[in-house]
Amino acid sequence: MREMNARTVSIGLCDGTVIAGKINIGNTRRLSDFLNRQDNLFIVLFDVTEGGKESSVVFVNKQQIVWARPVEDGQPLTSEM
Repeated sequence: MREMNARTVSIGLCDGTVIAGKINIGNTRRLSDFLNRQDNLFIVLFDVTEGGKESSVVFVNKQQIVWARPVEDGQPLTSEM
């Protein structure tokens, strides 16, 4: 069973789409380490907001990510970096 270690993030994709949600980084300490892992081409985001719309789960191809930033507790989820 994988450990739940959720981090809230904003992710910018190469087509300009910005997605905000949570990623389970498991036993990885940092978001950057999780995103740089080569064992999976996709990441799973949950509790997602994209363009003002809410969704429960989104799968993102890591090759489409231009930027990612952790969102601290209390910080608003915005579409700007």
